[in-house]
Amino acid sequence: MTIFLIVGIILLFVSAGAYMIINKVTTGSFLEEEQESHFKEGVGAPLVSFIEQCIEERAVQGIEIAGLQGGFIFPTEDDVLLTEETLIGYVYKDKTQRVDTAFVEDELGIYVDIMLPECIQNFSNLTHLYDVTEQGRFIFDREIVSEDAVELPFAFHSFTDVKIQENIVLFTTQYPLEITGGGETFTLDTFAIRIPSVLGNALSLMTMSVDSQADNNMIDFRLFSKQEPTVTIFPFDTENTIYNLYYGEENLPDVFLYAINNNINREPKIIAQDKYFLKVNEIFTTKITVEEYDADAIEFVSTDKNFPIQRDGTITIMPKDVGIFDVQFIARDAFGGETRKDILFVVERGEGEVLSYAD
Repeated sequence: MTIFLIVGIILLFVSAGAYMIINKVTTGSFLEEEQESHFKEGVGAPLVSFIEQCIEERAVQGIEIAGLQGGFIFPTEDDVLLTEETLIGYVYKDKTQRVDTAFVEDELGIYVDIMLPECIQNFSNLTHLYDVTEQGRFIFDREIVSEDAVELPFAFHSFTDVKIQENIVLFTTQYPLEITGGGETFTLDTFAIRIPSVLGNALSLMTMSVDSQADNNMIDFRLFSKQEPTVTIFPFDTENTIYNLYYGEENLPDVFLYAINNNINREPKIIAQDKYFLKVNEIFTTKITVEEYDADAIEFVSTDKNFPIQRDGTITIMPKDVGIFDVQFIARDAFGGETRKDILFVVERGEGEVLSYAD
């Protein structure tokens, strides 16, 4: 079941326009610098300013939400760690990194697409200045949207492309418009907004912490030795660690909060005797088992074709030669974790005397 968090969280960001954002609008029709400047400063200036502000506000909201939820904006129940106070996104769980830069870029693009019409309101505040016609189907037709709003983010193609850099997030929204106003008719289709943000830096630190904890099952505090951000790391329980990267209120986002599931893959442990005694021409059967901490599927391998092992760990042989055979068995799980065990098979004559060693 999807946890749709936007409605409640957005109330926290209605004043997001107070951020000092450097932004820029590029028009598809006005390619020459002089025409673009005239458009922004002339009859089209109020319209450009209005659309800029709407994209800016939604972009800032999305970045703030992503910061609070470990990069997620539309998490499912399985994506979050539930605490008494909040929901924290799992950036690493089930031995898989769930969040990276490309994922967060997609989340932000979809968020802007969905929330922008709510701000635009069919340009109802600008009808005294312009007659605006949307070209094609921008974002979605509200009349044909499924009643299940939970599926909304995943049902439509994103028209906003997002690129997260170290200290800037770029939003490019395709919004084709035909505008008539002030005795002129002109078109507009592309808006490019540049928002100063530490989101890229937070995602870089997050990825390094995931790599350290997943590969080495340890927290490398050297990753957070710089003055900024202020990092708080604490175990939530035996399987989960919460990271809080605090950048300060002057930055966007001011905090990046995420969780790492510590259920790191552990190798299976073979449970078997070190030595078995067999007799020539008599069927011998035993079964090797494993202690598997992660309940993964196990594959068994024998290094000696004369001592084959079945998929379930069963060994069934009828030896023909007397001797002592040192055989190595491998138990390998689905994630590459493996363990090896050497087992001696002592093959004797019927009377139990060992006569020779096998070559």
